[in-house]
Amino acid sequence: MEETTITTEGDTVKRSLLREYALFLFLHLFLQGGLARGQNSSSPPPQKNPPAVLQPDGCSPVPGTLRDSFNRPDAALPGANKWSLIQNQPNAGSMAVVSNALRPTSGAGAYNFGGVVWDTLVGAGTEASLSVLQKSGNTAYTSLFLYARMNNKDYASGTGYRLRFLQQAGSDLIEIDRVGPGYTVFTSLAQTTHTINPGDILTFRVLCDNRTMLALANGVQILSVSDSIYSPPQWYFALRSCVFPTPVIFDNFSVSSQSGGTVLPPSAPTLASPANGAGNQSISPTVTWNPSSGAVSYRLQVSADSLFGSLILNDSTLTATSRQLSSLSNSKKYFWRVNAKNGSGTSAYSLQWAFTTIAAGNALVRHLEYAFPDGWIY
Repeated sequence: MEETTITTEGDTVKRSLLREYALFLFLHLFLQGGLARGQNSSSPPPQKNPPAVLQPDGCSPVPGTLRDSFNRPDAALPGANKWSLIQNQPNAGSMAVVSNALRPTSGAGAYNFGGVVWDTLVGAGTEASLSVLQKSGNTAYTSLFLYARMNNKDYASGTGYRLRFLQQAGSDLIEIDRVGPGYTVFTSLAQTTHTINPGDILTFRVLCDNRTMLALANGVQILSVSDSIYSPPQWYFALRSCVFPTPVIFDNFSVSSQSGGTVLPPSAPTLASPANGAGNQSISPTVTWNPSSGAVSYRLQVSADSLFGSLILNDSTLTATSRQLSSLSNSKKYFWRVNAKNGSGTSAYSLQWAFTTIAAGNALVRHLEYAFPDGWIY
């Protein structure tokens, strides 16, 4: 799931016949094109071999360099080089070096998946590659997921994108998916078919705009798509593969050693609610702010002191743009502010805002009044 050339011969055709022939040709092509457009208007064909997207800033992706040849004694992959487990994946899934090559492992056996993360943060303008040494022959389960732009290493909550290689009886399926929340939750963005032969190299490249992704086979682009739903400035590459009775085997992992573009610290967030100076707020209000471009996490501070000398809350673990507060006092004024962080630095704090909580015992009372014919109002 992803020119007609017309030539005429004879220079001695009479002008009137030439005009009639040209009119006939025009009508024929017009009607033919209209019919073709009508047939495709409701369900366009899937993207297949789309054109490359030019870099708007002239930035060039950094080519991958060989980082692991797997030429070592048989052992689990995590803990070697820069490899770590995808956290919390089921059935003790992992990957291992076997006979100087790479294959997936799972405590649940065949038709279960195992995966690892290349535990180095990278950014836009990077790529990762893997050689396919042996195909499994299985056409029901995916042979390889090559992940990029993953915001974390957690199986249940990670978001990003992936290149999918699914072996088929004819040409194999190559797909780019949006992923998450969770490494197995996905939306297909683009797909094509291309035969992957043993020894071929699959590459997943992220261009410098940090939204355009290319799938390449042996260095030749076979698929591209652009998506900005998830755009962390720094992120991880990762691998997942299925355990088969006849194993799928990989070799020679390459990855870019640095990003193709400069990652800047995020800008200071802007606060959203409660509005500055708001009164009669709950003692368990939810405070919200607007996303800061390039932010990976946020720090929220809450204080009864406008100078923030004494903090009621100082939470630097936030990845969402809201947080519910708890156990505040009634009839009290609170101040709050937020900053943003990524791998290149931390922003200044937002402007501080304040709100006042509701007085103890106050409640919102609503009346329903009805005038009866006798004149009484209830």
